[in-house]
Amino acid sequence: MMRKCVNGKLLRIDPNTGLGLSTNPYFDESDSGSFVSMIWSLGFRNPYKFMKIPNTGSHSLEDGDPGIFLLGDVGSSNWEELNLVQSSGNWYGWPFFEGYDLKLPFSSKDVENLEASNDAFGCDFFIFKELKRNRHKLSDYSYVNPCDELLSIDSSYVLIHEPPLLAYSNGQWNPPAKTSVVIR
Repeated sequence: MMRKCVNGKLLRIDPNTGLGLSTNPYFDESDSGSFVSMIWSLGFRNPYKFMKIPNTGSHSLEDGDPGIFLLGDVGSSNWEELNLVQSSGNWYGWPFFEGYDLKLPFSSKDVENLEASNDAFGCDFFIFKELKRNRHKLSDYSYVNPCDELLSIDSSYVLIHEPPLLAYSNGQWNPPAKTSVVIR
């Protein structure tokens, strides 16, 4: 989960100062100007447009409830997405998921998450695929530390895929053109 840059993120900032807001999910009290302090949700490949659903949320920055958003996300080669962003801190799957499917080759690689140190247990960093799960209403997620099976992984490193509201393809890259919808 790359929190050191703003690529693939939906940001929430104070319009007067340009700083992150204390009600953002990854807010860093020691540095409100850091990228991590500005992040509202993450895991988008290329979020290109969004709209706030009218009559949702609050106008007060202190409430931490900007409302519900529809966000269009450009896919890589198979699926474009329409995401429903209902709350903060959600991960929308990129680069491991595109639409509702695992995205190869990313999902099969042993890529270290350089922001998820596990050096206290003899490993340098957690591997991304050790931290991610696909959301399922009936799932009880377990995250066992690969360096010490008696310990669980800190929940701040956990990535649970929030699937898109709608995924659609085009006939050129993923023929035939089609649409998939998840029942929530």
